[in-house]
Amino acid sequence: ALLDTLQKAQVATAVLTFGGGVAVMKSFNEHHLKALPKINAVREGGGTNDYFAVRYAHKLLLNRPEQRKITFVITDGQGHPQWVKDQCLVGERLGITTIGIGIDQYVGNVYPQAVTVENAKDLGVVSFKQIKLAV
Repeated sequence: ALLDTLQKAQVATAVLTFGGGVAVMKSFNEHHLKALPKINAVREGGGTNDYFAVRYAHKLLLNRPEQRKITFVITDGQGHPQWVKDQCLVGERLGITTIGIGIDQYVGNVYPQAVTVENAKDLGVVSFKQIKLAV
C-alpha cells in the first residue's frame, strides 16, 4: 500500500530491510511491482538495527537528485534509540526528513517525527499525509 501510494505521487523509492544487517529489497531503479515478491517474503523476527538502516538510507539519499528526501522507518524503536535520534539530527542537517512509523506502537521517543499506525493497511494513507507535511 505504501509503495502504491508513493508511486502514484511519483516519488522515487527504495526499500531497505534491517535486522542483524541492512539489505536493499528494492533499489531506486527497480519498479515496485517487481520487488513485491521479495518484500512480501520478509518476516519479522530477530533484533532491529534501526541505526545502521537509517544511516545507510541517509547515505543513499545524499546522492539522489530529488530536492525532498524522506526516510520512512517502520520499526518498534528498540534498536539503539540514542544513536537513531542522533542520526535523525544528522539527516536533518543534510536535508533529509526521517519519520518513524510504529505499527500499533509509539516510536516518538526515538524519532523526532513519528506516527503510530494502528493497522498496517492504513500505512499508505498515513505516509502520504506525512509526505505532504514534510514539504
